[in-house]
Amino acid sequence: MQRKMPKWHTVEEESFFFASHRYDINKAKQILKVRQDKGKEVIDTVPVASLKDFISEPGKHQVLKFYVDWDRITENPDQFDLTVPLIMAITPEACKQGDQVNTAMPIDGYHRIALAVIQGVEELPYVILNKKETRSILNQ
Repeated sequence: MQRKMPKWHTVEEESFFFASHRYDINKAKQILKVRQDKGKEVIDTVPVASLKDFISEPGKHQVLKFYVDWDRITENPDQFDLTVPLIMAITPEACKQGDQVNTAMPIDGYHRIALAVIQGVEELPYVILNKKETRSILNQ
């Protein structure tokens, strides 16, 4: 899959909610834009198989899984660009702990993960926010 440099901007307010935490996606994209402008953006790939357990199964609302609109994905797959990196952030609990703990999860891109599952894509590009950056976008 050919990777392209994303345009880290957003027109509408975007947030990701996890338990009692809110991640400010707009602010995350601003951080990533600054990184990109400085030539410090690092894009890596992650196996889709390691992300499948984050998302709900088609037609189900499941506890501890993020709901994705499977109908929207299958009806209009072109609206989801699999070359745009997922945004990963350090989990809130890991942010509170020392540097030895760096558990991350996607905070942007769940529909892309689902499309990758449907299409049998093995890897997706991602960028990860470090603990300091994650703390700056995390509102409790």
